[in-house]
Amino acid sequence: IAGERFKGKHLYRGETEVWMPAPGAGYQHFKSRGDINFESGPFPKILPLRCYGTSYWTTVVSEAEGICIFGRMPDTWTVRYVMTDTLPGEQRRERFHRVGDWTVVGGTGTYDGMIGFGRYLAEPGRDDFLNVTHWEGEVELLSPTE
Repeated sequence: IAGERFKGKHLYRGETEVWMPAPGAGYQHFKSRGDINFESGPFPKILPLRCYGTSYWTTVVSEAEGICIFGRMPDTWTVRYVMTDTLPGEQRRERFHRVGDWTVVGGTGTYDGMIGFGRYLAEPGRDDFLNVTHWEGEVELLSPTE
């Protein structure tokens, strides 16, 4: 894999735990498990994907970050994600629209030495109560001599 672009769609159900420390403010732990279906790129068509994160919000700020682990042992790669925008226009119509950046932080097996970066868009749950996150970016595996 050398600087290859990819796109994929992650379908999942999430679990959350929420605390409301003050009026108009909240803190949440989140975890999800599902599959990512790759539309393009160097990966198998479908891989398991699990994510763990936190978010905090008030009436003036909204922050979220976490990690996602793609694949299954012994071949996995992990990204750190950070929300960069909540798409306020979309939020008025549907509560859950998040955009952010991700960076590969490590890999095992086939993905050992992987580097990469990209963007994600998380959308609200659908009629079947599955949430959807769209992933895209570029990844590269370093050769053993690098």
